[in-house]
Amino acid sequence: MTETPEPRDAAPPTPPGPGATLADKIEYLRRATAEDPSKPPSYEQMAAEMNIQAGERVISTPYTWQLSTGKKDNPTLRHLSIIASHFDVDPSYFVNRDPEALRAAWGNVGGDDVTPLRQLLNLLAEYFGVDAAYFFDDEVASRIDEELKFLDAISSGEIRTIALRSAGLSSQALAQINAQIDAARRREGLDGGDT
Repeated sequence: MTETPEPRDAAPPTPPGPGATLADKIEYLRRATAEDPSKPPSYEQMAAEMNIQAGERVISTPYTWQLSTGKKDNPTLRHLSIIASHFDVDPSYFVNRDPEALRAAWGNVGGDDVTPLRQLLNLLAEYFGVDAAYFFDDEVASRIDEELKFLDAISSGEIRTIALRSAGLSSQALAQINAQIDAARRREGLDGGDT
């Protein structure tokens, strides 16, 4: 019995959903970016293309296969970056964004252990100047978001001037100024003045 080849315009593969593994995501991209999703590039072709793109031998065919099939699931940040670049996606695409899974993965790592997830989150946290928990803890993220809103507000020259001129005023005078600000915010339709 001869297999009937799939038509060239076969439906694209279904994107991986929440909780998808690294292998699921690589395989999805391998098929979705192929000219014909039913005939994705071989692991040898993928590795060769990534090495050419990197300008040096950075990933082997067997390792590409292992990551794509789930035999290995803990690549270095460098490998993750190379794979992301190959598929033209952000490296964070490969990080499981489920808050519980991130919290569990973060908590299962000893203090000195550096996994790609921890390394990636630490790099992002350092770059943005936030606690790494920002990426998986809703309370921390909410607190940091409020701090960033505050910093953005006081970076305005006019607001900074008002704050500086208010220094040293009595509590009664500050209460009157706050009342005036609340009234102005209500008149202009800004959040009811309760910030």
